[in-house]
Amino acid sequence: MGHVSVDLAETGGSGSHETLKLPWTHSPQKVKRAILHPHTESTKDARPIQAECRSILLRSVAKGRHWLRELLAGKVSDCKEIAKREGRSERSVSMTISLAFVAPDIIEAAIKGALPRGIGVTRLMNLPPLWTDQYTTLGLRVG
Repeated sequence: MGHVSVDLAETGGSGSHETLKLPWTHSPQKVKRAILHPHTESTKDARPIQAECRSILLRSVAKGRHWLRELLAGKVSDCKEIAKREGRSERSVSMTISLAFVAPDIIEAAIKGALPRGIGVTRLMNLPPLWTDQYTTLGLRVG
């Protein structure tokens, strides 16, 4: 951290000056940027899911499972009731509930951070019901 000196002119007629020293740190003008490489078959699996995306995905899966349990237990009558309570659209609630049906191996890979980058909440919503079809849809190897 450096200092900046500022001359303050006296408003009186004496013509004297005072110097004020203020602490100051130079902030960089350019934002640091990461280089993103295109997804090719050779690099797709080399880049794991980002930690923030993984966290959002796992919270969404947990929320979907919780809402499914509420529906099955009869605590709520339908998705509309959950949507009203959560301040979301009915479609958003049903799409989040669909995450409860994602294959366990895919969820386990998300927990370990082993899912490829690009497979997040949006890609996992509304997958086919058969787990083998889910792997095919996502371009993953079965098992």
